[in-house]
Amino acid sequence: MKFKEAVLIILIVLDIVLLTYLSIYKASPPVVTAVNQFDLVLCLILFTEFMFNLRGSEDRLGFIRRTGSISSHSSPSTSSGPSGF
Repeated sequence: MKFKEAVLIILIVLDIVLLTYLSIYKASPPVVTAVNQFDLVLCLILFTEFMFNLRGSEDRLGFIRRTGSISSHSSPSTSSGPSGF
């Protein structure tokens, strides 16, 4: 595993723990603000990383499909069963 991926996984797990803590326990407004800002910064980091990876990809639609942003069920050519499912 690359260092960058390990750091992102640690930050994501930390974010999940912090958000779960806020959901279960009552926290002071400064703590809630700090957790929300951490979550926002992490989302910006993840979005930036996704955009850099997308930009460097030769097949952008294929990259989006491989990363799971567009499910294979949304493609009309691979859809089976009644529409909408």
